[in-house]
Amino acid sequence: MKFIQEIRRVLDNPPTLLFQDFKIDEKQNRSHIVLKVLYLLQQDKYFQARIPLEKSKRIAVDSQPNIFSITSSRVVHEFKIEAEFCPGEISQNEKITLTDSAEMITAIESWVGRLLEEIRYEPIDRKIEQQHQQLENLEELIAQVADEAATKEEVTEIRSNLEHFIEDLRLRIEDLEAKDQDQVKKVEALVSQLELLSQRVESISKRNLARAILTRIYVAASDPKLSQIAENAQKVLGLLGGGSGS
Repeated sequence: MKFIQEIRRVLDNPPTLLFQDFKIDEKQNRSHIVLKVLYLLQQDKYFQARIPLEKSKRIAVDSQPNIFSITSSRVVHEFKIEAEFCPGEISQNEKITLTDSAEMITAIESWVGRLLEEIRYEPIDRKIEQQHQQLENLEELIAQVADEAATKEEVTEIRSNLEHFIEDLRLRIEDLEAKDQDQVKKVEALVSQLELLSQRVESISKRNLARAILTRIYVAASDPKLSQIAENAQKVLGLLGGGSGS
């Protein structure tokens, strides 16, 4: 069947997607065909269309009236194909009405394009999810820090401890400089962020300061090659002059 062959052509996007990654299923009854394209590697991803066996009739009105301000109308026969799919363009599951096979092929092409985008961004999404999980785990550490302003003595101690930590990061930059410029940029960005936080010690509660510091450290440490930065998150709380929830 030429239509199915066209669908297979659209599905075949090597090396990321092969048409063998999909199952095309057709079921027919007296009034319509249900066509379903299922992505076998993630079976919540699908394109399904309910295709009537007969065209529907509707009245089409011309958008421009003639010189006598009279609009004309005509009878149009077309298919009313009800399609639903996941992923959608805006939401995860969407529905659309199509009028012919060409529109349906275009809709399947768009659906495959979104699948390709999702696959392309999977590693990034996974990394973001891991970061969110790490940050949720950090809340237990952050809760140990008193939710109060630092005293003058604590401000001095926190800034001193932050400067020592920043100096350690600068030494790491020197070690990395000849090896990996991408990592150097990430550590330099962390240094800049911590320097800004150091200036705000008096205006942020100790707990919120802990949250800001640890969040920035864990974002930088999402690079596996920089994971050592976050290995001793507990020690980072020492930057707050030993101020804990006790």
